[in-house]
Parts: sequence; C-alpha cells; structure tokens
Amino acid sequence: MSSHIKNIKENLSQAITQLCQTSWMFVKDPARDFTRDRKLPLREIISILLCMEGGSLTGELLRYFGCSQHTASGSAFIQQRQKINEFAFPSLFDLFVKN
Repeated sequence: MSSHIKNIKENLSQAITQLCQTSWMFVKDPARDFTRDRKLPLREIISILLCMEGGSLTGELLRYFGCSQHTASGSAFIQQRQKINEFAFPSLFDLFVKN
C-alpha cells in the first residue's frame, strides 16, 4: 500500500512540474506573473492549495512551512493566488489523470 501512495504522490508531483513548465498558460499576465524569485512561486502556491485542510490562512501557512521564520504572510499568499487563472486546476487534474 505504501508504494501505491508514493506512486500517486510522484504522479501528482510530475503533473505540477508539467504545469509549471508551461506556467504562462495558467497565469493572468504571462509577462509579469511568477517571473521573479519569491517565497511563493507557482509550484508552492499549488502545493499549499492542495494541502489546505480548512483552517485559518495563517494557520495553514504555518503548518505548511513548519512554523519557520521563512513563512510567507497571508497577504503574500493571496496576492500570488490571484495571479493564477481559472484553467490551472482543471489542467492540473487532467495532467494528473493522464500520468
């Protein structure tokens, strides 16, 4: 059972990588969005959104980053999240299913 779970996680990771390689298709302004190095690149935003369990935003960010001093603020998360267009998650699902 453990190897099956690892396989699923690997497939999801590959799907996220494929999505990030063509990130210009899934952001609102391809010339500007996710072009700079930040605490929350596209891959992290997607991972955080998939890991959220329904707690407060600050609590979820602290849990994801392990209460580190490098934890991004809630405001930074919201600003980065708003850059993702509505096609990103359906496309991620399609990539995941194909893997």
